[in-house]
Amino acid sequence: MNLLRSITTIASSSVISQLIGALSIWFISHKYGMAEVGIYSLIYSIVLVGAQVCTFASQLLHSTPAR
Repeated sequence: MNLLRSITTIASSSVISQLIGALSIWFISHKYGMAEVGIYSLIYSIVLVGAQVCTFASQLLHSTPAR
């Protein structure tokens, strides 16, 4: 259970870090009049976060012992 907790902590901090970066790029690009760049980077980051969550869930399913 300790391993699962530490893996979850690492994965969630990585997702939060990516979201902060995506929102920062979106905000800065909108501030300087490059809205298309901001929207593209935000969508791209959301796709990457989704892929990371799917990978994390897949690893959890493979590492969980069968009962």
